[in-house]
Amino acid sequence: DKENAEAEALGLEALLNREVEQESAAQTKVFTAKALLQDSTDTRKEAAAELKRREEAVGEQLAAETLAVQRVELVEAALAAAERLVAFDYDSAMGEAAEPGC
Repeated sequence: DKENAEAEALGLEALLNREVEQESAAQTKVFTAKALLQDSTDTRKEAAAELKRREEAVGEQLAAETLAVQRVELVEAALAAAERLVAFDYDSAMGEAAEPGC
């Protein structure tokens, strides 16, 4: 019976060692998975921040473009008005200067 008990003890010790190794391997996998999860989370946060920066830059660019278009339209309108005034005044001034007695 002593031999059986020793054999059983050796078998149980072998099973325990195998379980300890499996637990250690599982803990390593969990640690690796947690590290990968943290890296993925950090990458996602960085990507979200970059997206926000780019969206803000696009918004600023669109606002600047809209302002530039408005300025161009104002300048074009002012030039057109000035051209109309110059054409009208110039013709009128030439007509008045040509008439004697005015």
